[in-house]
Amino acid sequence: MESALSKVSKQELALSSPILPSSLHKAFLELECLYTASDCLIAYNVLINKWGNDSSADVPVFWLHSKAALMASFTMNWCKLFGSDSTDRFWKQVTLEQKAFRELVYTVTEFNYQGWADYRKMMTAFRNKVVSHPTPYFDCNDVPDFSAAFDVLKVTHKWLRQVAEYIDEPVVGNLSNREYFENIAIEIDRSVSSC
Repeated sequence: MESALSKVSKQELALSSPILPSSLHKAFLELECLYTASDCLIAYNVLINKWGNDSSADVPVFWLHSKAALMASFTMNWCKLFGSDSTDRFWKQVTLEQKAFRELVYTVTEFNYQGWADYRKMMTAFRNKVVSHPTPYFDCNDVPDFSAAFDVLKVTHKWLRQVAEYIDEPVVGNLSNREYFENIAIEIDRSVSSC
């Protein structure tokens, strides 16, 4: 992923359509969904590493409920940003409507246009199932592979940083932390290890 993003320098950032600073600021209002989704998935993976991915009797009930809640929150927040054709014009204008952004997503995830569309539909269907009928006892075999979804979050974080720098806008909040994902993973791992 680093190599895909490093190919796009500030001078070469090819935007399919102009991004106004006001649109970028409005898109930044959706960043909480991006970081909530990433934090939930990182915590979910840390807990899976600690207790595994089954629902046998020897697994703490806390883990079963935490796993379901983290998965639901991750899926819901990811889908707010990427799941279906959102009506949030500002978010789409800054990300999904930009050809260079889509190409980065395709490169990092190895999706083509149809694969990306199918993945988004699959995540939306999973969201509809998990959020509509949450239970800690669902079949773990029905869980999609979240690695591509996480890669998209990381691409988006880096993309938005570059867009802000390109149009000379301040990089704010968690977006200003280049190593956000690595730092939050360490923090969550420490918290879980101390339990």
